[in-house]
Amino acid sequence: MDHRIRSLGVALAVLLVAFMAQADVAIEGMKTYDCNYVISNIGNYPNYVFLTSSAIWGWTYVSVVDKKTGTFGGGYKLDGFALHAVKATDLRGVKLKSIGDLSPSQAEQIKNNAKVLTANIILPKATNFNDTVPLEKFSIILRIDALNDTAFNVSRIKVVFDYTGGKRKEVPFHMKSNVDVLTPSV
Repeated sequence: MDHRIRSLGVALAVLLVAFMAQADVAIEGMKTYDCNYVISNIGNYPNYVFLTSSAIWGWTYVSVVDKKTGTFGGGYKLDGFALHAVKATDLRGVKLKSIGDLSPSQAEQIKNNAKVLTANIILPKATNFNDTVPLEKFSIILRIDALNDTAFNVSRIKVVFDYTGGKRKEVPFHMKSNVDVLTPSV
C-alpha cells in the first residue's frame, strides 16, 4: 500500500510540473504583449511615491513608478503588479531613484513601513491577443480615485491601442475583473 501511495505522489508531482511548464508556453495563434500602464493623474499627488511589487513574489521585485509620466509595465507574463503609494515624508530615510528597481534592503524597509498603502486592484503584466491583429503595443490608462492616509483606490479608465502603420485607437475600459477578456478593436 505504501508503495502505491508513493507512486501516486510521484505521478501527481510529474503532472503538476508538466502543467506548470505548459502554462508558460505560447498559445498557437496568439501573441503575448506586455501590459503598459499610465497613471493619468499622478501629477495630482506630488507628495507621494508610487511603487509596484510582484503579485507572485511580493516585495522581492519592487520598482519605483516614473513620477513624471506615471508609466510602468512589463515583466514576467504570468505575474501581476500590486501598486503601492506612500508619502515621501513617510519613507524614513530611504533614498530612492526617481524610477527603477529597488535594492533588497530598500524593498524590505518599505515592506515593513505601516504607512505604505496598496491599491485595490492587481494589474496583469502581460496578455495575449490574436496574432493576426496588427497591434504594436497597448497602454491601460489608470486613474487614482482616492488616496489618503487609509485608502488607495485606482480605476482602469481606458485602453490605447497602437497599431502598425501609426493608427491609434482609444476605447473605454469595460472589463470588470482580470478574468474578462480585453480585445483590441480594429
